Amino acid sequence: MPLPTLRPLFFKPIAAFAVVALMAMSAAQAQGNAPADAPTQSKKKTKHKSLRATYPKSSGGSEESTRERTARLKRECKGASNSGACLGYTR
Repeated sequence: MPLPTLRPLFFKPIAAFAVVALMAMSAAQAQGNAPADAPTQSKKKTKHKSLRATYPKSSGGSEESTRERTARLKRECKGASNSGACLGYTR
């Protein structure tokens, strides 16, 4: 008769403890660092520098207009298979 493995008996309590600890930590963070009895102090509002990266605005990655693109695809897709970039421009 083989001996039962201890892995399931060891893993379940550890996993349950980890879940409870994570929930307790998130609840503590949601309450904040200031005690509930402490009076609120007015803080000066300071402007923070934006953390987002700014990129130059582009017109969709191509400098050709929609009319120019349509004319080019009609010209380049004559006789090609009706698939990929030529879908709808083969006739």
